[in-house]
Amino acid sequence: SRTFFVAPSGSDDNAGTLAAPFATLTKANDAVQAGDTIYMRGGTYKPAIDKIIKLTKSGTQENPIRLFAYKDERPVIDGSDWTRRSSAAGGKMLIDQTCDYWHVKGLEMTGSPRQGYLATSVKGSVYENLNIHDNDNTGLTLAGDGTENNLILGGDFYRNYDPFRKGQDADGIAIKQG
Repeated sequence: SRTFFVAPSGSDDNAGTLAAPFATLTKANDAVQAGDTIYMRGGTYKPAIDKIIKLTKSGTQENPIRLFAYKDERPVIDGSDWTRRSSAAGGKMLIDQTCDYWHVKGLEMTGSPRQGYLATSVKGSVYENLNIHDNDNTGLTLAGDGTENNLILGGDFYRNYDPFRKGQDADGIAIKQG
C-alpha cells in the first residue's frame, strides 16, 4: 500500500509525499488504488468554483482506501465561494463518492450549495468523525440502489438547511432512495 498527502499549500505537479503534497483531493483520487491511504493536512481547501470532488476508485473489503485527516490536524473543505442555487433544483455537492470500500475520517465540509458529502450506490464504507455543517442541503447523504453495509461512526452534522424549502429538504444525515 502507498501513502499520499494533500495540503492547501501543495501542488498537483508534486509527487504527493509529505514533503511535496498534492493540492487537491481529485489528484489524490486519481493516484490511489485499493489499500492506499490519503492524508489531508490541516487548513482550508477551497475547491475550484463549482468543481465537485469525485471519489471514483474502489477499495476492497480487505484493502479499503483510507482518507484521513493527518494526525490531529483539521482539514476543512469549503464551498462557500461556489455558485448558489437560484431555485430548489440544481446545486453541487462538495464530495461525490460513487465507489466502494472507503474509510473517511476526521474531515470537515461546509458551504456547499447542495450536500456536503453524497455517496451514491456505495457499499462497505466507513464515515468516521466527520464534521459537516452549513450546507444548503443534507450534510451526509447515502443513497441509491446497492447502498449497503456502510457505517457512520460519530461525527457532527448540523445547520444544514435548504433555503428554498424552508429547511424541509435538509437533514444532518440522510439514508434514502435505495
